[in-house]
Amino acid sequence: MSLNFCGLAQQGVITGKLVDDKDSAIAMVTVSLMKFNDTLKLIEVISDKDGRFYINTPDEGLYYLKFSSTGFRLVYTKVFSVNNKQYSKGFGIIKLMPNVNLLMDVIVSHIHIPALQQLLLLSYKDTASNHVISKPFNKFSSK
Repeated sequence: MSLNFCGLAQQGVITGKLVDDKDSAIAMVTVSLMKFNDTLKLIEVISDKDGRFYINTPDEGLYYLKFSSTGFRLVYTKVFSVNNKQYSKGFGIIKLMPNVNLLMDVIVSHIHIPALQQLLLLSYKDTASNHVISKPFNKFSSK
């Protein structure tokens, strides 16, 4: 018995490779296929150890890709149009740039609030706004 698969359409694929600013592959990047106009996330995959990702072609429509990873700036592709399930698109190499927020000063202080609690405050200078920000770091019960 022989099977004839000639009539079956081949599924298309969307591919690419993610690298950092030193052209090293980035693993574990979240790649989201987004529907244009309503920003609905349809598919989410994670890049492999070589920075590569593969997404099966979605239904006809307009889409874009969003790339996100801790320590890197968000990256978006241009909108692209899928016109059939055999559609394939290779995005080639996509470079993600580091998202660097430098802290100028870090000050840790202890404040005792009688009969309530002790708070450990973390204070830092936000370089973007040039303001000093203090936030509770940890709480200790007073005994």
